[in-house]
Amino acid sequence: MCAGNEQMRQHMSDTKLNTQQSVGDRLLELNRSQSSISSWSMLFAFLCQVVPVLYLMDQFHSSVSFYGDGYIHLRTVEASNQTLLHVRFRTSSQVGLLFLAAGRRDFLLLELISGRLQVRLDLGSGEHSLRSEKGIHLSDLAWHSMELTHDYHNVTMTVDRNSHTRLRMPGPDLELSVEDGLFVGRAAGLNNPHLLNISTWV
Repeated sequence: MCAGNEQMRQHMSDTKLNTQQSVGDRLLELNRSQSSISSWSMLFAFLCQVVPVLYLMDQFHSSVSFYGDGYIHLRTVEASNQTLLHVRFRTSSQVGLLFLAAGRRDFLLLELISGRLQVRLDLGSGEHSLRSEKGIHLSDLAWHSMELTHDYHNVTMTVDRNSHTRLRMPGPDLELSVEDGLFVGRAAGLNNPHLLNISTWV
């Protein structure tokens, strides 16, 4: 068993959903917002490089847990020119897909590349990317946080609350349209040509 795995399982048992609830209905709550801003929040762990534990947290602080090499695909259709993504994760893997919001043309992708976070974003005017700062090691099995804000032209990624990288998206397309849903862990069954080269957990 990996170091920290037992503590993780104990935490999961403390926050386990009522088994009488519909997991599908509960997951759908992740996308509901009181404003026009698309807001997604999640907490997950990838240990021993093979994804044994995964959480998705909603605004009520309950969780859905997954073991093994599974993934999440949340079917949703959204369009917004303001997006907020908040992630807490820990992993020993140097490369892999954390999150994908997929559209027929647009997408927002968060991945690990050589232990650094990379965001790839296409709002319809071409793909642009930004990476976390060099020297910040994110594959050390410690908990890390990432917040991504997309506000019209401006995109900001904040890692562990104190490292900021920014990107300015060109116009005229500023709206992120999501028709194919949200993916965590891997994008199984997604055949969009512009997303065929995305990474998965190994």
